[in-house]
Amino acid sequence: MYKTIIVCGLDGSGKTTVVKALKNYLSTKKVLIVWFRWRALFTYALYLYSNIRKLYKWVYNPRMGKSFKINEWYNDQFLKTVYPYSLIFDMLIFYFMVKIKAMILKPDFLVFDRYFIDAIVDIAYETRNPKILASVPARLTYALIKKANLCVVLDINPKVAFKRKKDVLSIEELMHKRVIYNYIAKNFRLYMIDTSNYEPKEVLSKIINLY
Repeated sequence: MYKTIIVCGLDGSGKTTVVKALKNYLSTKKVLIVWFRWRALFTYALYLYSNIRKLYKWVYNPRMGKSFKINEWYNDQFLKTVYPYSLIFDMLIFYFMVKIKAMILKPDFLVFDRYFIDAIVDIAYETRNPKILASVPARLTYALIKKANLCVVLDINPKVAFKRKKDVLSIEELMHKRVIYNYIAKNFRLYMIDTSNYEPKEVLSKIINLY
């Protein structure tokens, strides 16, 4: 049976870099890496609803020279209520597809780059609703975490993360999300590693020691 390792945390904290380093470290083992990015299925209906209601705004990012469409889920009670369930349900479909793939490939390690935790943080921020952290989707997330062999939350100074990630729109967003990550990690006793001043090799060493 494979072992599951989860690496999650704030944008710019180095999740993907650390996961790649972990894969290189486990080069003698069969490793399945999963980039657990959002896959919208049922949630597309909510995006359509949001467009019809014009519940979005365009924000220009001067560092990339692009404008990004930002959905304002928090301005609609229906979206605030339904969006968390819809997104987590979509992610569960992808999650079970990953589990089936793992059953077929039979890896030694299943490593997640991002996880349900990151989705819960995004949902809490996008809906501006801290009660999400005690909701059914959140409780499901916490139950899935317990099934993993190791779950690590990468922490980082928002100013450092903002410099690293050009597609992040504001330091304020990172600051708010960092508070949520810290709340989840503290309440569910998850390992946290501050990557503000660490090189990937040092972070990898800490993860290995935890494991």
